[in-house]
Amino acid sequence: MSQKHGLHAAITRRPLGGDHPGWQPAQRMTRVEAVRSFTSWNAWAAGQEAELGSLERGKRADLVVLSDDVSTCDEARIRDVVPVMSMVGGAIVMSDAVRGE
Repeated sequence: MSQKHGLHAAITRRPLGGDHPGWQPAQRMTRVEAVRSFTSWNAWAAGQEAELGSLERGKRADLVVLSDDVSTCDEARIRDVVPVMSMVGGAIVMSDAVRGE
């Protein structure tokens, strides 16, 4: 499962296609909780919160810039969000500009 599908599932508690009785709306995460589950909470679970999981001085600058703001866009658009730039250790490793898009 891609991260964007994980975000969509966590926020909407609906599968990508249609409805399913196993998806419990009461278990929805807020958008902030969903993003943290892929960033700071994940780093904490891996014991790497001192170097990963948030953008702070002294930590790696690993990040992704998305095509839309998952904190404000319509829920239905979350599943269509794509990365437009990725950085690892502060260096750009993927960018639409680099790919010529």
